Amino acid sequence: MVFPVVKVRDVIASRVLALDNGREVLIQVYAPKQDRSQRDTEYQSRFEVRNLTEAPIKGAGRGVDSLQALQNALQELGATLKPYRTRLTWFGAPWLGLPRAIPSGFGDEIDAEYEKAVEAVTTRVSRRLERRLQRSQPLRRNRRRQARRRRR
Repeated sequence: MVFPVVKVRDVIASRVLALDNGREVLIQVYAPKQDRSQRDTEYQSRFEVRNLTEAPIKGAGRGVDSLQALQNALQELGATLKPYRTRLTWFGAPWLGLPRAIPSGFGDEIDAEYEKAVEAVTTRVSRRLERRLQRSQPLRRNRRRQARRRRR
């Protein structure tokens, strides 16, 4: 089945981040389009970061199809913002919500090792966060009790 080539050049996704000086940083990702200037047909998905530096930061992800180009654009965007990540927040948190590349396609055995490693780190971090939360909850209960006692 042949799918029609979509020639949309519009922004398909955007996000506003906060810079440590209070300025808003706008990220825009454009719809992938076919790049016919290349000998082999290639797709490109552009992105722009505005208000982070004096001039907009522009980049793109390329791929053999539009989905790969979009995935690569998001990963490239994350890599582009990496030098600024200590100065940027999204909803008040230092996590920007952009994907990181995890190598794949080297065979089932190596892919399984990557998945295990990511799962192990995720489990370790979530357990650490759970312990922090559990430690902070008794403190809140004690503070409430103390506040009630003071009111009496």
